Amino acid sequence: MTKIFISYRRADSGEITHNLYEFLCKRFGGRNVFKDTGDGNLLGGDPFAKVIIEKLNKADVVLIVIGSKWLNLNDTHGNRRLLKQEDWVRKEIRIAIENHNSKGSAIIPILVDGAQMPSSDELPEDIRQLCEFNACKIDIDTRYRDEDRDNIVISIKKLSRKRNIAGLIIYFLFIVPLASLALLFIVNDNFNMMRPIVTPSETSETKLISPLSSSTSENPDTTQTLVPSQTLFPTTMPSPTPTATATLISTFVPTMTFTPSSINTSTLIPTPSPTPTNTFIAIDEEFDGIEMVLVPIGCFAMGERISNGESTGGQQCFEQPFWIDKYEMTNGHFDRLNGTAQYESSNTNGNYPRNRISWYEANSFCHQKRAGRLPTEAEWEYAARGPQGWNYPWGDSFADVQESEIIFANTSNGSTQEVGSSANPLRILNQSWVGAVDMLGNVREWTNSIYKDYPYVFDDGREDRSFNSLSRVIRGGAWGDGLQGLIITRRLAQNPAFAQDETLGFRCIRPYSD
Repeated sequence: MTKIFISYRRADSGEITHNLYEFLCKRFGGRNVFKDTGDGNLLGGDPFAKVIIEKLNKADVVLIVIGSKWLNLNDTHGNRRLLKQEDWVRKEIRIAIENHNSKGSAIIPILVDGAQMPSSDELPEDIRQLCEFNACKIDIDTRYRDEDRDNIVISIKKLSRKRNIAGLIIYFLFIVPLASLALLFIVNDNFNMMRPIVTPSETSETKLISPLSSSTSENPDTTQTLVPSQTLFPTTMPSPTPTATATLISTFVPTMTFTPSSINTSTLIPTPSPTPTNTFIAIDEEFDGIEMVLVPIGCFAMGERISNGESTGGQQCFEQPFWIDKYEMTNGHFDRLNGTAQYESSNTNGNYPRNRISWYEANSFCHQKRAGRLPTEAEWEYAARGPQGWNYPWGDSFADVQESEIIFANTSNGSTQEVGSSANPLRILNQSWVGAVDMLGNVREWTNSIYKDYPYVFDDGREDRSFNSLSRVIRGGAWGDGLQGLIITRRLAQNPAFAQDETLGFRCIRPYSD
């Protein structure tokens, strides 16, 4: 999630800044917005300078709040604060500029109380670069403040997205090729050092997930299977008297080419693609007026953890990113896009989840109205828990959030609730590493997958999208579940024709394209 740092002068814009801080906490989560007097941000006894510098260095976006008195405020001796080297606002801006120049973090000046952007001549030399950044404003007239603050949110998301995409480009253009080159040298050295007779050994498999095409018909004849190029090399080191054969491992070098095939190509063990951490900066985008978040490439251990670092569902890898709905599908969006279903939702309020819907109806809506599809259960779980394999969307412990942030038996008042954070600002904290909200709670969600035993194998027929009567997997806890139902790995089976379940809704995914 985007990390935001707010720099300001209390004597200049204290009240307006605090209101902005509370607004941003609702939109991005309180743990992701820092203001020195924010709730729990800077406590008594904390080393002020150390905390400020650490938060600045971690920030993706720094907001510089400038009021009408910001430029010319004096200290108790009558000296202009901004001209003093030890002035903390000046220090914060200088560090923000250094971070912008070195690692691309964003800077947004925020003009409040009718203030104008200072000229470079009015600023100390070390922070004159501040004038290069376009400013947002918060109007004096309170009638326009909501619109102004929404524009600030849009600017933050846009700049964060650019920074994250630029980082990914640098990573894959430079770091990955260098690592691959180093690996080739190592492999070559190993081959030169030994020539043992090698035979393939049976090992546990890594499943290579190939996205289902969203442009195919409801009854596709073929699936798209990713065929990687392979380099085999032995992993055993030579000994004076070789007594064992070497184990073959496949080094995975993606070709980013899809070839239709009905052959199971996932019997080799690919070296996983670079896996992002759960600190991935959320990227969201609107499609057809519906907010979606980007799920990057990577691998994770699916299902419950077992011994030796393995899991019941097996290691799953995704070689292409995809978009998933940020929120569960609402009645409002479903009706606006002319979705059809046999039954009305249990609560027809536009911002409540679209429940009481069959798999057939949800599947058709995603395919025909959204140019997408329902997620596979592997895609759903990866978007929910991330490469770190968290137990919950928000972390490894249920205690990392308050009960009021989750819609389940203790908080739901016996029915579904509004999606997202509109009903309760704290709900924004109940989101996954990619920014998907309510992956646990409110309603369970249909997936594309036919219910079959683990381990999960993408091309064993479980991802057949044809309209058959086989039970489909549903994931995520619901408003009527207790704590035992809020388990990220929990799998339930449901008849695809059943359309009267008030605890069941859905969200769509769609392929990523540049």
